[in-house]
Amino acid sequence: MSKPESFWWKYPFWLLLGWTVLVYAPVWLPFFHLKNDLITQNLPTRYVIGESLYSGYFPWWNPYIHYGIPQYGDMNNGFWNPVMWLIARVCGYNLLTITLEELFYILLGGWGLYLLVREYAGKQAAVLTAMAYLCCGYTVGHLQHFIWITATACFPYVLLFLVRTFRRPVLKNLVGLAGCTFLFLASTHPGLIIGAIYFLLLALGTVLRLRRSTLAALWPKRAWLLMAWLLAAAGLFSLVVICSNLDVLPHLTRGARVTPEELLLHPTNPSSYLSLLVPLPVFRASFLHTDLSMRDVYMGLPALLGLILFYRQPGLRRLRLPVTASLLFFFLLSAGGLFKQLAASLLPGIGYVRLNGEFTYFTLLILLLAAGAGLDSLLTGKSLLEEVRWWRPTLVVLFAAGALLALVMIVSRHEPAWPSFRGHGTLDKSYLKSLLDSLRFGDLLLVNCLVQLATLWLLRRNTGSWLAASAFNLTVLTWLTLPFTGLGMNSRAHMQALIRSPARGIRIPPLTPGVAGEPADSLLRQSFHLVSSYRQRLTSPVEEGYPILLRTTRDFYRDSLAKSFIQKQAWLFLASDTTLSAATRSDSSVLQVRAMGPGYLQANLVNPDRKTWYVVWLQNDYPYWSARLDGRIVPHGTAFHTFLAAELPPGNHRLEFYFNPRPIRRALWISAAVALLGLILLTRRNWRELRLPGT
Repeated sequence: MSKPESFWWKYPFWLLLGWTVLVYAPVWLPFFHLKNDLITQNLPTRYVIGESLYSGYFPWWNPYIHYGIPQYGDMNNGFWNPVMWLIARVCGYNLLTITLEELFYILLGGWGLYLLVREYAGKQAAVLTAMAYLCCGYTVGHLQHFIWITATACFPYVLLFLVRTFRRPVLKNLVGLAGCTFLFLASTHPGLIIGAIYFLLLALGTVLRLRRSTLAALWPKRAWLLMAWLLAAAGLFSLVVICSNLDVLPHLTRGARVTPEELLLHPTNPSSYLSLLVPLPVFRASFLHTDLSMRDVYMGLPALLGLILFYRQPGLRRLRLPVTASLLFFFLLSAGGLFKQLAASLLPGIGYVRLNGEFTYFTLLILLLAAGAGLDSLLTGKSLLEEVRWWRPTLVVLFAAGALLALVMIVSRHEPAWPSFRGHGTLDKSYLKSLLDSLRFGDLLLVNCLVQLATLWLLRRNTGSWLAASAFNLTVLTWLTLPFTGLGMNSRAHMQALIRSPARGIRIPPLTPGVAGEPADSLLRQSFHLVSSYRQRLTSPVEEGYPILLRTTRDFYRDSLAKSFIQKQAWLFLASDTTLSAATRSDSSVLQVRAMGPGYLQANLVNPDRKTWYVVWLQNDYPYWSARLDGRIVPHGTAFHTFLAAELPPGNHRLEFYFNPRPIRRALWISAAVALLGLILLTRRNWRELRLPGT
């Protein structure tokens, strides 16, 4: 073994770090930008949190989305994720910081899977499996789905500490499991949390079935008491996340089961598993009627060979049936169709998940964990050539036949295969974009088969060749896949310039009608949906493409007369009554805003009439809002379906609205106190190794 090769095997973390930098170079380099949901949904909400903290407001409330939402219960963005809080507080959010944050999660997940595979396999097999996990089809295909990537970062650690706790039920493993469970729940999409519950139940069933044989080490005495400890610790650590979600769910439009049509959206259908062999052609496959991001399940040719060997090893025979059963469950669940409909009607939680391809993560995770076991049996064997001699000629013939078929498809086309270089002048992004758009199924099949043939040539006797082959195979195919699913062609600087604000911090917007800024933002809306978050406007004249919507706000958007009336008003105004025929005023002679931020308003108001008027703030009325008039708490109500309103008697007054979710604050203190206690207990070695009572 050469010195460079020995170094990488000796320091696997640095290998995975360098590998992440290399394989995701198109992402972090400035020439392209991450696209779709990441910049239309995840970036604007994080941007608001960063600006709120910069201005001294705790961002319980986001005032810029759908006339305000309780941000702590926004399950689409991982409000309680501590990494998000660190970035928001230190430097704020922009396209670069959110890109680097996502790459951090990818690396974190790869290292977590390495540690998990090391629990049952050697270092070489763990490294190769982690490399495949870092850029498997699910990760590369879902770079735009930010909080799906956070799940890939956190869930391996949940499994890791679960395994360690069942093997050694000591305090440090319990705290590690509770902390990782909190990170997973705090930063992950609800659909993946539901999928994780079923994954863990299937894993528990597997351990129960094999507790007297293969998996005896994972079933200690009084295991049920140990499970009670685990649930209690994880629940206390995650109490604030659980309470936040339970608090908000009854008020959301998506707090109900999805419709039968939505239940079948965007599956990873069985034909998509062609990507296990050749991932590139599936992006131009007309027979795959699903979103591009749901089609790729590639995990690298070496990992695929490890999966085959898992089913060939006699020592793993008892694991085959439960692993295959779990694999089949998530395979069918992610494929949608009749099985998803039956599961939605019979299994709790499944009926609330829209995008079926979300469950593909667990399919790939099972495949990779099994592949790790197969690779370990291969790489630690005495005769590597004897183990692999049967599949290399077969795969060479298969990919050679695929390349020949692709050539026939290309030659049979009547139009030019690729765009002319003339008119472009240089090999710039415009030419690359036109070249990418011109590629068809046959072109991509040819390229993919040639890459696979080169990979097979690199796979030789020593383990170093497997490392080189994995690096070559995954790097080339990841770079070729990214433009289809993860990258936009504009530079990051160009996209950032579109949303750049004049200064940091929360600003008081002008008291202009809600439709005033719409024409100027029409171009920006083509790339960024939540424009109000960047422009810091409190009005939302149209329903945004964002899943968090209160039921009362939905009722308002459905009332065309009320919507037309509100669009003509400033975000804070006085009304003679709460009907659509009311007289309104928002001029400076009667209204002066002194302070405004997420969840807070202070204004000086003048009612020159002898009768009571109403002050209306275009923010959704939600539990935990309070109003003070001249320092005294006064009742407030709801006007025009959803907006905060309070009576304003004659004379000069100072009014305050403030949002204070006391139950969530209490849950936060409890979770923080429990987490702090856990960290204190870990400071002493004899406490860290303390065995859990009763186990």
